[in-house]
Amino acid sequence: MMATIGKRNGVGTLLGIEVQGFIAWWIWRTYYLANLPRFQKKIRVMADWTLDVFFKRDVTMLKTLVEEGHNSYVSKKA
Repeated sequence: MMATIGKRNGVGTLLGIEVQGFIAWWIWRTYYLANLPRFQKKIRVMADWTLDVFFKRDVTMLKTLVEEGHNSYVSKKA
């Protein structure tokens, strides 16, 4: 059983040997990549992982503006 626990860190037990850190993370990634079903998917995932090394993670913020006294989903009775 193996798991990633952060940026380039992992933990797990492989053939009865406990592994941790970068080695565990790399083994998990290699196993995951080998088990993807199609070659195109493997290339796409490898490209995504490569870009992740060079660029920070994108963070998207969605801001919802609600005007006081105006809500189009609620009908007011007169």
